Amino acid sequence: MTYDQAIQNGYKDQIEAVNKVACDYSQRTDWPGKQDGEIEFTASHKWTAEDGYEYTIVAYYYQDEDDTPEDGDLGSLDWTVFGYEVV
Repeated sequence: MTYDQAIQNGYKDQIEAVNKVACDYSQRTDWPGKQDGEIEFTASHKWTAEDGYEYTIVAYYYQDEDDTPEDGDLGSLDWTVFGYEVV
């Protein structure tokens, strides 16, 4: 879901929390809508909801492999969230 959809669904606090978490390579090699040369990164945040169940919100980031520095310093990349998923 998009940022706006996540807000509309009541996940504002969870979005703020997951956006503060460092992301890492997701290890997935295929996902819906994958573009050639694209690398997926994710960050996640767990919480217990009012219903007593534990949920995780995942933020997805996509980077072009050609933009990834050879020295491994990923700080220069554009870390804009592509979308969120609650599981």
